[in-house]
Amino acid sequence: MQKAYQDALDRVQFAELPEISLEDCFEHALVDLDKEQSRRIYRASYRVLYEYVSSKDMNASDFTQDMLEDFLDFRRQQGRKENTLKGDIRAIRRAFNKLEHRYNCPKLKYPSIKGFTKTRYLSDREEKIIFDVLAQNETITARKAEQLCVVLIDTGLRLMEAVTLEWEFIDLNRREIEVYRTKTGTVSLVPISQRVHDLFRRLHNQDQPFEGVEEAIKLLRKVIRDNCNKSERVVLTRGSATVHSLRDTYASRMVQRGLSIQQVSVLLGHSNISQTMKYAQLEKVDVVAQARLALDA
Repeated sequence: MQKAYQDALDRVQFAELPEISLEDCFEHALVDLDKEQSRRIYRASYRVLYEYVSSKDMNASDFTQDMLEDFLDFRRQQGRKENTLKGDIRAIRRAFNKLEHRYNCPKLKYPSIKGFTKTRYLSDREEKIIFDVLAQNETITARKAEQLCVVLIDTGLRLMEAVTLEWEFIDLNRREIEVYRTKTGTVSLVPISQRVHDLFRRLHNQDQPFEGVEEAIKLLRKVIRDNCNKSERVVLTRGSATVHSLRDTYASRMVQRGLSIQQVSVLLGHSNISQTMKYAQLEKVDVVAQARLALDA
């Protein structure tokens, strides 16, 4: 009782803030995160940090600058890439900054880490390989994986946006899809290619375009991983191919075929054009084409 009174008195007289455990501090940081994906990423970073410091009950104020630097070195030794380290820093900074006026939190200098911006789009050859491999597999799962791949690469939809599509938001006459973007909470229109249009016509007897595709997603991921990551140079410079690479492929092709970055940003449903700027480098394809014409003149 006497200690509690003294602590309260110290806070009033000397503006001392109460202590908070590392775990409680990080739990506070998760409370008002509105995106489940962000919550999972932050929580994963916190779990690794708990393992590193060996005690999540330690006071947040005991977490020092040296501990932060050592933790980042530890993550590098684990083989984590710079983008992962940026995520770790973002999670830690959010927790300490959020509570710094209410609790005794450390004042850290967070290092600036240059992350790797992936633009892992597929070549026409890689796309053909994916469809050839799936065609050789005569199972229903492979057919569903093939259909899903067509929609992803021709619309630029995120995987979950495609899987949760409902017929009422697909207009086959106008050849467009009304997409609710869960990441930004906005709605955008996406045009339908001829092969997606033909595919939806064939699937129209189903309650939804994609039903029971869990195994198909696993197969598609495996086919992409096993057949599109054989070039060390491509993996090093553009990143490993994943299902998300189908969205990058769509965006890259739109830029290469003359759409502006602003137009591609609208199609992808980005909330900020800065998210689309990673594709800007592909606009140089036009310069190469013009130079080729000049050489052949």
